[in-house]
Amino acid sequence: MTSVAHDIFDFGTPGMAEVVLKLADDGVVIVAVSSTCDQPLRIAYVNDAYLRMTGFEREELNGQVPRGVAEGMVEPDVMARVAAQFARGEPFREELVVLRKDESTLWVDFSARPVKDVHGRLTHWVCVQRDITRHKTAMAELARHARDLEEMQSLAQIGSWRWEIGADGIDCSAETCAMAGMPRKESFVPFAVLAGVTDPKDFRTIKSTLQKTAALGKSETFEYPIRTLGAGTRIIWARTYPELDSN
Repeated sequence: MTSVAHDIFDFGTPGMAEVVLKLADDGVVIVAVSSTCDQPLRIAYVNDAYLRMTGFEREELNGQVPRGVAEGMVEPDVMARVAAQFARGEPFREELVVLRKDESTLWVDFSARPVKDVHGRLTHWVCVQRDITRHKTAMAELARHARDLEEMQSLAQIGSWRWEIGADGIDCSAETCAMAGMPRKESFVPFAVLAGVTDPKDFRTIKSTLQKTAALGKSETFEYPIRTLGAGTRIIWARTYPELDSN
């Protein structure tokens, strides 16, 4: 089965393709295409990374029909795109959920490229998958924390807003929008709008406090009145917290 990889990847040095595939961190599967059997796709090669990801032995996969994605865990429109690209013999890239040997799931960044012979006939698919499970899990956890934070803010009537240095406004949480009488869809409040619902002195205080926090990296506490759309004037107590990026 190794010869298939040599035929597809010509590195100019005998054995180099096998070495590269063996050392790769991403899983690689080469699928042979046949027009003369009931199952047109058969696995011709898998590299070591793919075996580590999925828990299979090479002997369990060679010559077998490629396993599908985890049923019900991939959006129907994604599956429709994958099927259409396969049918047209066109390269594609999608985020998919696949099954390991033990039936546990694995999020992968999956890409597939067709390989054709000198006559233009499709002979193989080269599929590469990168494990992004930890990334997807972390993103889901961040989304959950964001929902929990909004719920707690609503219960405690505490809002939050975020200013990205250089931006021309602030991004408000749902509770802050509620305090100001704004619909949630208007969560981004341009400074021009904020200036219209505060006194000029208070608006200068808001901007200078944000700039001071950004410059010194220290929290500041201040109060300012705001004219809401439906509840008159409210006094807002605020505390800034500097946020550092990962760089």
